[in-house]
Amino acid sequence: MTVPAGRPSPSGPVNQKVSRRAPSATGHGPDSPTVVPELETAILDSAAQWNSDPKPFVWKATAEDIIEKVQRGRAAVTRQIESTADH
Repeated sequence: MTVPAGRPSPSGPVNQKVSRRAPSATGHGPDSPTVVPELETAILDSAAQWNSDPKPFVWKATAEDIIEKVQRGRAAVTRQIESTADH
């Protein structure tokens, strides 16, 4: 998956490196961005690095596993809606 310049991916190295430090974006940790421009620069740098050596996305779940998970999620939401409507 190639990330367009200036548009970081919601997964991949951004999540692994920058997002892990996101709670520290207010300056609560070593080597963490302390202001929005620094965080933005870190995200864009990560996207540029990813684009220079992209890796293909490989599905690890089967289609059946994904469909089953979606069905469980829908059932849970339906139960929640029905529970809320009963009150």
